[in-house]
Amino acid sequence: MMKILLKILVAPFVLALSLLAVFLFDIYAFLLTIAPVILAVLGIGVLSALGTGRRKIRSVSVSDKLTSGQHGPKQERVA
Repeated sequence: MMKILLKILVAPFVLALSLLAVFLFDIYAFLLTIAPVILAVLGIGVLSALGTGRRKIRSVSVSDKLTSGQHGPKQERVA
């Protein structure tokens, strides 16, 4: 009699926990899928934000170099 009563009481809990495990597995699978994407986007954003103020590129027009006759750093003539 005690075994039957135990089975009747335990069976719903086992069923509920197994359904809950399946439900939680689906939620965690979704979160583990989306987390690397979010981290990658944040990482790219941080790296691009850090790189903008650090390096300034000086633009030199090609026509100025061609007309000036200088092809490199200025050199002083020695007499």
